[in-house]
Amino acid sequence: ILAGLVSITAGCASVRHWEAILIGAIGGGVYCFASELVRRLRIDDVVDAFAVHGACGIWGVLALGFLGDPEVGGNGMFYQGNQLGSQLLAILIIIGWAGDISGCAFALLHWADFLRLSDAFQDAGADAMEHSPRKAYSHGGAAPRKQEPAQQDLAQQQEPAQQKPAPQEAPLKRPLPPDWPDMDPATRVTETRL
Repeated sequence: ILAGLVSITAGCASVRHWEAILIGAIGGGVYCFASELVRRLRIDDVVDAFAVHGACGIWGVLALGFLGDPEVGGNGMFYQGNQLGSQLLAILIIIGWAGDISGCAFALLHWADFLRLSDAFQDAGADAMEHSPRKAYSHGGAAPRKQEPAQQDLAQQQEPAQQKPAPQEAPLKRPLPPDWPDMDPATRVTETRL
């Protein structure tokens, strides 16, 4: 649904209803393809931000160049219009602008050492360390469940864990999904840190 909504955002005022449905449906396919491509390239995008907002956004901008109806404000190629070139230029400008702004922001965060959480913080989990899981996972506002001893220990250690330097540990390993391509099942383990 989100892929379809992102896909139709660029052309929502310049396409007919049936074209909006078509653009959204194709956006769903674009999302599936882009998500699988990112996974196969082993790029860490746990929320599929590129697949949803990048790929489907590009498709939505391109779709207006094909389907923009002159009667509702478009100028698409399927209506003998010439808007496709403008849409391609817009995609390049958007990618350049977003890439430059993001690159500057990430460079500053990296320089200030704010880009990543510490290894100890990540190993304990951001939910446990930052997001108050006792409140967040209380099941609809009811009284919090009784915590297991390990959770109680973790909750009591939150403050010291943030102040003490983390001991050097072996890198955390987790198994890959069973359908991960080009991997021998006997060696299907990977590092989770860079």
